Amino acid sequence: MPITTEKVSIEDVYPDDNNPRRDFGDLEALASGFAINADRPGEPFTPPLLVRDGGIYRIVDGERRYRAMRLAKTKSFTATVADTMDEANVMVAMLATDDKQPLTDIERSRGVQQALALGVDPVPVAKAARIKSADVHKVATAMAKVDDAAGDMTLDRLYAIADFADDPDAVEQLTNCKENEWTWVCSTIKRQREDDIKAQELKDALETSGIPIVDDVPDGYCYKALCRSVEDVAELDAEEFLLAKAQLCNEYLLIAKIYIPASDAVVDTAKEERMQLCAEIGAILSDGKASRAKWLANRIADGVETIPTLAEIFKRIMNNADNDDYYSPGGRIKEFEKLTGESVKRELNATLIACLYEDAERELNRCEHYLVYADMSDIITERVKNYLTWIDAFVADGYEETPGDIKVRSLCNDLLDAKTQQSSEVDDGE
Repeated sequence: MPITTEKVSIEDVYPDDNNPRRDFGDLEALASGFAINADRPGEPFTPPLLVRDGGIYRIVDGERRYRAMRLAKTKSFTATVADTMDEANVMVAMLATDDKQPLTDIERSRGVQQALALGVDPVPVAKAARIKSADVHKVATAMAKVDDAAGDMTLDRLYAIADFADDPDAVEQLTNCKENEWTWVCSTIKRQREDDIKAQELKDALETSGIPIVDDVPDGYCYKALCRSVEDVAELDAEEFLLAKAQLCNEYLLIAKIYIPASDAVVDTAKEERMQLCAEIGAILSDGKASRAKWLANRIADGVETIPTLAEIFKRIMNNADNDDYYSPGGRIKEFEKLTGESVKRELNATLIACLYEDAERELNRCEHYLVYADMSDIITERVKNYLTWIDAFVADGYEETPGDIKVRSLCNDLLDAKTQQSSEVDDGE
């Protein structure tokens, strides 16, 4: 393919409609830089790449430079000109362009998709886009699943869709969610798959051990053990559980309650029931944390003023510099101020809120064991109250509680009611 360097009139040059770039950045700043080109004043250092199209020229690489020159009223410029170039090579050249402003994630994704649609071999596409050949195949798989919707998706999102290509429901969720939600949706789907795998492994382990799974516990059987994993099943004594039955429970996580004939043992179920409740609450708190984080991220994207109630809590956390605990947010700020001798302006923003949120959730979610064992000490009661204040603040700012949130709220209130009743009985005794 003959390649020449020619002086062309800017009026004889036109952009290619297939160029994936949509954001051309600060063209004035780019044009001003052309003035320092001593060899060709007013022109870019790297000449645009054009393909001859009759008496005019189509841009293969350099539309941003072309637009900057038009803005600067450039009449003609030096270009590298190819006599012929098929559509596939044009697309790869535009995808691989590097003119001081890289393509955005969406533009790069769109370029890969367009190249594949034109039948370009995946190997040069991968090289031009600086991705793995296997990832190019993932893009093709995702494109086949989501059709036109792929045009507005990043490569990473398309990879995720390809990973779940065998699951129509997962593909639908990843396709229809917002761009700022797909990573959360993806992690949720992955966690559900992992839970499903563990659940099947638990069922298989019970079957291998000869413990049948039943819907209803037979008469004459009593509760003996709780199994959450394959390892728990393996630890069961084969002789003791020879006639055992298993009942599956699936509230936030799958567990197996193991029952044996009542004549074989007298068991105290209180401990195992507390362990079950503890596991359930732990899963609820984890899901609630993710749900609140997703809601909060969407809300603070519109500004801190959209969460007035929560903002006050975050400010208290941030300003609590009297706390000597270095690991608290306020304590860390205080230590930094001591180290530098400078006062740090405490001003909320999205990044800081994300950090403060993680600190707050980590502290408040410690109420898991307190709720299970109904510890009535003052410090435990205070932490439960803090948890309720936290949830109330979210609700006040528009968050809708999940069923799990409501269940934990009920347990918190039950604990506080019991504490009040206990205090009342002590006062009456005096």
